[in-house]
Amino acid sequence: MRLTVVGSGDAFGSGGRFAAGDVEVFLCEGDNPHPVRWHLDLDTLARYRDRLTCRQLVLTHLSATALASDLTSWQVAHDDLQLGA
Repeated sequence: MRLTVVGSGDAFGSGGRFAAGDVEVFLCEGDNPHPVRWHLDLDTLARYRDRLTCRQLVLTHLSATALASDLTSWQVAHDDLQLGA
């Protein structure tokens, strides 16, 4: 199976605008639960989540603070993660 994958990168400098387009998997930074300069935080991502058209949103690049927060509503990247499944 061939997947279309896009990543948000390490920084978020678009002033609150981002798009994953029509892709199967969006690998997205979720650096912190709350805004941190130059990084995409979970609060901002949650506000835009319903606008994303990707089939699978996977958080990457999480800080220790983010990892300690409630991530039950998010899919988080980890070793051996099966994408597109």
